[in-house]
Amino acid sequence: MNWIAVLRPPKYLRYFFAIAYSWYKPYKSERADAHITATIFLALPHIALFFFIADIVSSDMVIFTNIQVVIVSLLILLLHYFLFLYKRKWCLYIKEFGNLKKNDKKLGTIYLLIYLLSWFFLALFPVF
Repeated sequence: MNWIAVLRPPKYLRYFFAIAYSWYKPYKSERADAHITATIFLALPHIALFFFIADIVSSDMVIFTNIQVVIVSLLILLLHYFLFLYKRKWCLYIKEFGNLKKNDKKLGTIYLLIYLLSWFFLALFPVF
């Protein structure tokens, strides 16, 4: 299990994590759980991505049962747990991007929103 301790997400995900985490700085009541919320926030588009890819790969429209959706979602959340929360890795990511200037944080917020909206659009695209 030592390889799990050194497992790291790509740099852009660590950057997005730091941006999502920084959204909670002004709220003292939310600061204790900000790392968990940021992790879930980043896991949501990856859950949508899985279902988008599954729909493209199959020749027919794939209909997932509720249990399949829950299992896939839990597996992706477990992966994000090991990438961000396991052994407080999130602290290292916050330190890595802790010296961002205000303009860089605004630009990062725009990039993060584009990233999230594009994945949600792609996940819903087969419906349209």
